[in-house]
Amino acid sequence: MIHFHTGEKRGAVIAALVTLVAVAAAAAIIISARMGGWTIFLSNARADWVVRVGDASVSAPEYLVYLYEQKVLFEDVGGEDIWDTDFDGETPEEVAKRNALRRVETVKKTAAYCVETDVSLSEERKLEADESATELFADMPRSLKDEGGVTVDIVKKVAEDMGLYEMTYEFVTKNYILNERDFESYFSDYIENGDALSSEEAMEDLEKIKEVVRDEYIITTKNEMFDAECAEWSQGVKTVVNKKALARISVFEMDGGSL
Repeated sequence: MIHFHTGEKRGAVIAALVTLVAVAAAAAIIISARMGGWTIFLSNARADWVVRVGDASVSAPEYLVYLYEQKVLFEDVGGEDIWDTDFDGETPEEVAKRNALRRVETVKKTAAYCVETDVSLSEERKLEADESATELFADMPRSLKDEGGVTVDIVKKVAEDMGLYEMTYEFVTKNYILNERDFESYFSDYIENGDALSSEEAMEDLEKIKEVVRDEYIITTKNEMFDAECAEWSQGVKTVVNKKALARISVFEMDGGSL
């Protein structure tokens, strides 16, 4: 299950979404399919590769699984109206598509490293990934399958790749310890740049805000820890984006939503 933290300051969470690259996620990537149907315009992009990471070529249908993940994450944090939010001059769709690309890049680099070092999922974890991928595929909007070309085998492949990523992420960050002094300094700067808090009620809210910001700070610093390791083992691995194929992928909700 992908877990994301929500809190009192929506702006802080939106900022976290903008910089989201790879939050630790379960191998199964069970995502709740509770949004409306999608219309996906591919313009024959199904046959194209969208991004290549080293020797791995990611098709439009495979990329759509990652983009679907982003849509769920965004709406879990900000609700459906998050698609009306301005992200520092970018549309939410642009941010979601970029986040999906970054997610693909990190997962594929990690999966390739696991292959090189003879690391694989246990039979138990592989079975869990396959079962949850089957469940996810069954819950996906029909348009993702019909127009998007997403198949259960593609979802299983993504789930297994994410399983390798999650397993490696856990190993790299298992000795992580929060530096309280650094966090307090970070939080002090955060409050100075936010709204004034003076009343007793506001101070109670401050504790709630601090808990949310702490969680996001831990995620961010863990990601930095993992990214540093990933950069070491993926030196020389090139990422190439097929901008024409990516531009042809646009997702809109049938109910008139903006994504």
